[in-house]
Amino acid sequence: MTPTRRLTSSLLLAGSLVLASGCGNTQPEPKVKALGDISPDTTPLATTEKKKKKSYSLIEGNFAAAENSLENGDYEKAAQVLIKMQLSGALQNSKDSWRYSSLMSEVQSVLASAAADGDKKAERTIEMLRNSRGPM
Repeated sequence: MTPTRRLTSSLLLAGSLVLASGCGNTQPEPKVKALGDISPDTTPLATTEKKKKKSYSLIEGNFAAAENSLENGDYEKAAQVLIKMQLSGALQNSKDSWRYSSLMSEVQSVLASAAADGDKKAERTIEMLRNSRGPM
C-alpha cells in the first residue's frame, strides 16, 4: 500500500466516523413558548429619584442621631444607631462608608476610655459591639 493510498483510506475512515457519530443522535428542536404581555417598567424617574432622596435623608438622619448621641455622651445610643445602619445595608457608597467608619472609630475610642475608667455601661456597650460582629 502506497503512502498516498494509506492517507486517503485513513481520511475516509475518519470522515465516516465523524458522520456516523452525528447521525441518529438528533434532538427535537425546542419549541419557544410565548412570554405573554411584557410591559416595560413605567415607574416615573421622579418617583425613583424621590426614593433615593428619601433613603439618603434616612442615612443622613441616622448619622446626625449618632453624632448627637456621641456629643451628648450617650455612646450606647450612638453605637446602636451605627450597628443598625451597618446591618441594614444602608451604606451604599464610599462616602457613607467612610463616615460610618469615622464615627465608629470615635465611638470605640470614647468607649475604651470610659471602660478604662470603670464605666460598666461602656463595658456592656463594648460587648454589644463585639456581639454585633459575629463569631471570630
